[in-house]
Amino acid sequence: MLKSLLPFLFFTLISAALSGQSDSSVLVKLVSITGYKHIKIQIISRQLSVHDGDVFVNKKALDDALRFSEQILINTGLIRELAFELIELQKNVFVVYLEVKESWNFYPIPYFNLADRNFNVWWVEQKRALNRVNLGVKLYHRNVLGYADALKITLSDGYNRTYKLEYRFPYLDKAMKWGVFGKLSFQQWREVNYDTRENKQLFYRKPDNSFLSNYFLTEAGVTFRPAFQSVHTFLYGFQRRMVDAVIAKNLNPDYLLNGGEKQNFSFLRYSYQFDNRDNRFYPLDGYFFQFEAEKSGLLEKGDRNALTIMGLTDIFKAINPGLSLSVGARGKYSFIRNKQPYYDNRALGFSEFTTMRGYEYYLVDGLDLAMLQTTARLLLFQGVNNYGKLVFIDAFRVQPYKVYLTLHSDWGIVNNPFSVENINPLDNKLLWSYGVGINIKLYFDMVARIEYSRNIEKGDGIFLNFNASF
Repeated sequence: MLKSLLPFLFFTLISAALSGQSDSSVLVKLVSITGYKHIKIQIISRQLSVHDGDVFVNKKALDDALRFSEQILINTGLIRELAFELIELQKNVFVVYLEVKESWNFYPIPYFNLADRNFNVWWVEQKRALNRVNLGVKLYHRNVLGYADALKITLSDGYNRTYKLEYRFPYLDKAMKWGVFGKLSFQQWREVNYDTRENKQLFYRKPDNSFLSNYFLTEAGVTFRPAFQSVHTFLYGFQRRMVDAVIAKNLNPDYLLNGGEKQNFSFLRYSYQFDNRDNRFYPLDGYFFQFEAEKSGLLEKGDRNALTIMGLTDIFKAINPGLSLSVGARGKYSFIRNKQPYYDNRALGFSEFTTMRGYEYYLVDGLDLAMLQTTARLLLFQGVNNYGKLVFIDAFRVQPYKVYLTLHSDWGIVNNPFSVENINPLDNKLLWSYGVGINIKLYFDMVARIEYSRNIEKGDGIFLNFNASF
């Protein structure tokens, strides 16, 4: 009997203490969560900064904590909508009700992937060649067991052949701070980018269309999340690459260095992320920081020896509800200054985070990279499309959308100490571009970008990009 009364006595004493102190202090007596189906309730609770029995200095502090919790929950990608409701039981004593609507988690989708670095290269330079398309199936589930554990399976063939398996379990321990992940990947290429000229890729393909290169990768690691917004990742990996003799001996002996046809090495990688963006899929306010250090070539000899650090930071400032400004910086530095294999000597243009707007058709190889990006976003209009029963998946029946006008300007430079004069004119040169665009945000995690950009070399074009969380 006494044991059952303890919770009641505890909250009574806290309430009495609060009433005797400043009237502004508030107590959260209970947090009630409803609406979840597949996701475990402890995963939702892990993202909240408000819990049963918490005391806040005033009502504003409680409201701030709820807004912060909303940001964290939305950024998981597992929740598409949520609503908090505060019920005041007595003066400065509240119950918090949270209702959530889960995102659609399972995507068994046809896989259509371009072999080229981006859509614009395929559309313009490769003239929309269908033989440079990979077709297959991609299975993606971002909440398999309800613990925010994500599974990806990719099976595709065409220009390249890809078999890939990835699994991530972010909450392994009772404190929900440690996680594990692993990845297996096998790929084959019928056409190989064997060199760079005029900062464009050169390709070779055999007349009989047989495979020129094989690639195997395995990775395993752990994550540590000590706080809501920060994650440490420790990873060990091994990769093996084989390339046809016509590439290694004839076209580019530096492809794997010294005319090598095989490359094997293991690597260690550490990364740290701090994410304080209001929405990681299309941020308008907050900031993001990432640091990464990787040592390639641990015990084996000769295949690769590199020590590289990379960093990026993005700062977003919402001037008002319709206007946001941002500035972002990216950098890479190689401590080991030896010549690297051509395939591993990547700098500008090889990934989403190292692509300069206005230079989508170009790439720059090198050991070091520095890049600055600035953007202004102006909300033009927004609305909601309700498709009702026309869409059989409930999570997609109501489609909120926002349309932004954007202005952008980017600067960048790549240091390539092994560059040959007049071969790649963008090496070791300050690059600059500017432009205007339209960004369309659909649902909460899909963004389409249509941008016109012009660079310092007086090249210009209209560039298309699409990003989604799946």
